[in-house]
Order: sequence, then C-alpha cells, then structure tokens
Amino acid sequence: PGKGFDIFHSKSSKKIAVINLMGNVFMKKCNDVFECAKKIMEKIKLIICGSGDKESQLKSLAKNKNIIFSGYMNSMQLNSLMKISDFGVCPYLAKKMFLNSMPGKSIEYMSEGLSIINSLEGGILGDFVIKKGFGVNYDPSNINSLIDRLKYIINNIDDFRSKKLEIISFYNSNFDQSVVYKKYLNHIKKVQRNFNLT
Repeated sequence: PGKGFDIFHSKSSKKIAVINLMGNVFMKKCNDVFECAKKIMEKIKLIICGSGDKESQLKSLAKNKNIIFSGYMNSMQLNSLMKISDFGVCPYLAKKMFLNSMPGKSIEYMSEGLSIINSLEGGILGDFVIKKGFGVNYDPSNINSLIDRLKYIINNIDDFRSKKLEIISFYNSNFDQSVVYKKYLNHIKKVQRNFNLT
C-alpha cells in the first residue's frame, strides 16, 4: 500500500469522496476527516480505497453508513475517479519537508484540474493555493476550520469548477513531463557550457 490521502469532491453531486491509500504518515488526519464528515454528513460521502495494516483501525473510527471502504483501486480506476472530481485534499502533517515543498500529490491533482484543500498553511503549497486561487487552506489543529472550508467549497462549487482549465494549463506549462524534461536538459547543457564540460 502506498502513502497518501486523496479526497475528491464529486462533480455529479454535492458530495465528497475520500480515497485513502492507508499510509501511516496520514493516519492521524483520518480521524479529523471522519469527525468532520459526521458533522456535515448529509453533504458528504466518503469512499476509502486501498488496504493496509491500518484498515481495521480506520473502520473502527468510521462507523457510518456514508463511509465506504472499497478496497484496492488500480491506477486506471483512481484516474477515472479524479476525472469526475473537483477537489483533492492534501492533509499533510506540518513537517518541514512538506512545508518547504510542493508535495507530489498536489501536482497529481492539478494534472486533472482539481482544486486543492490543503493543510499546509504558511508553507510553499499553502502560499501557492492562495496566490493562484487554486483551492483553500485549513488549520489542521482545528477541526472547525476544515468543516468551514468544506461548507465554503460546497456553497461556491461553480467558482472552483470554473478554474479547472486554468489549473490544467498551469500544470501543462510547469509540471508536464515533456516540459520538465526539456527544462532539465536545457539546464544540463547550460551547466556543461559554463564549466566547459562539453
């Protein structure tokens, strides 16, 4: 099982689906999401995908008919789910290595035009989300902050959906592998020239 925690807001209705790859790093955040979901469950449906050593513990925390454990999903199935979703959640622990980077999961979300619900306020991703308007940040130490953000998203879903093409365009210009490889190759060539390595 991989490490990750993906939450998607479905386009078909005002419901939120969660995909969890059962990673130990994010175990502490699962309970927050479950508690948050229970408070606004009429608008949320959680789907937990994957299997792992934390599965029994997660099921005991969930105990709600709107929290479904679907088991393992392959990359094609996960990709299909992202295509019909509006949001991806990055509920990372506020550690320096996450705060000082753009976590790969956020880039994966952008590849499909998903807005981001981010717990890394004040970090690189948090600043990026606000500057670009590509989602919202929440305070991971305050469950009401996440509840408020989810309510805000549900009430303003059309505004976020209108950003989809802009997010995909940003991804294609900055993170698509063909762009990244070309920039990297040009950088290597520049280094070779500057240090007479050719």
